[in-house]
Amino acid sequence: MVRWPEALMLTGLFGGLSCLAARMNQEAVPQGLLAQMPLWAGFLFGVGLMILIILIGMLFTGFLRSTVLAPLSARHPVELLQIGRPFFWKLFLPYLVFELAWSFLSILLMMLLHMLLYRRLPTEPTPEWLLRVCQLIVLCILIKPFLLLPTLILLENRPVTETLAVIRRIPLTAVKPLMKVLEQGLVVMAAFLLLLFVIPFPKPFFWVRSGLLNTAGGAVLLVCFLTALQEFGQFFGPHSEEKP
Repeated sequence: MVRWPEALMLTGLFGGLSCLAARMNQEAVPQGLLAQMPLWAGFLFGVGLMILIILIGMLFTGFLRSTVLAPLSARHPVELLQIGRPFFWKLFLPYLVFELAWSFLSILLMMLLHMLLYRRLPTEPTPEWLLRVCQLIVLCILIKPFLLLPTLILLENRPVTETLAVIRRIPLTAVKPLMKVLEQGLVVMAAFLLLLFVIPFPKPFFWVRSGLLNTAGGAVLLVCFLTALQEFGQFFGPHSEEKP
């Protein structure tokens, strides 16, 4: 209960960022608000959005690392930023590579499924639900490095190359509690995806659906990361602890 305010803060910030990104993506059309901004305003908005992404990433890694060092001690957001800053930058490049791989494989799978469903390559934007389903499938395929790389780095604070070598020797299916949480999380995300696409959203408010989907996914992944830290923390002890 001591850490609930921090977890809710992270979920709220991630949800707000997701809604903002989805809204701006919708407004990027020629007649949209973003396209009508002056060049300097669009530049400043982009810089501000990047700073916000970095700060939320530092808060996220700081929160997870703090649960390794002192799980029952409440932390101020400034403390979380200080704790999470070195881990965020250590994980920045690997997660950038992951994001590119995830996006590429999701689009490739979407094109293959579109061919199977419609017997032709897409000539216009494909349905959003198909893209979301493909993203979920690819995430399941890449879940091991996505989950274990930050988990082991947050626990041991070792170099990325060493951590990748350790991950190769770990069978994820052998960690039963984590697999159970992953399976339940997948069901929750799939059910939420189905629910939000069944509910009719007016076109001007499509960004709300995307924001809610990403918020639910972020909350599920936060639980998965906390479970992974708890399970692997029994075997990998924390190193390089921060000074008070």
